[in-house]
Amino acid sequence: MRAGFSRGVTVAVWLVVAVAASAAAQSGQRDVYVTVLDTDGAPITGLTRDYFAVREDGRDRDLVGVAPLSIPMHVALLVDTSLGTAVAADAYRTAVTDFIGRTAGTHHVALYSCGERALRVVPFTQDAPRLKEAAAGLFARSAGGSYLLDAVDLAVNDMEGLRLERPLIVAITTESVEASAKS
Repeated sequence: MRAGFSRGVTVAVWLVVAVAASAAAQSGQRDVYVTVLDTDGAPITGLTRDYFAVREDGRDRDLVGVAPLSIPMHVALLVDTSLGTAVAADAYRTAVTDFIGRTAGTHHVALYSCGERALRVVPFTQDAPRLKEAAAGLFARSAGGSYLLDAVDLAVNDMEGLRLERPLIVAITTESVEASAKS
């Protein structure tokens, strides 16, 4: 990356990477989605192919193109609300609400709880205040374990029904005992 850009980077950019087709013969092209922010968390725009490099299996890959994303993500945010999260509840709550603030509005976010049982709290929306209000009422509700795998299953089922182009699952959890029926 060129000088002047932060290393701790997370404008979403769509990279199209040409990859030599293997003997298994999958498509010779892959899409890679990246988000690039400056040290203040603001999107960096105007990036070209010269700013990126892709290595796969120890080999450099050719970049076919770079373009800003035009399709919003659908992010299923899974929040562990079991007793294990009670230790750092303030930091945990801040992390969840900050994530919602940075994501909702541009992307669709659904909020799930996975303490005591897997539960959809808010379906997909871009309404950040609604999501933040719901998230504020989540924390440490359960004396039991986390039901993270059950929440993943619930989110995947919700997403499959919607036939989304850019689905994503993000889990925010701590060292809780996994109690899901799924394994």
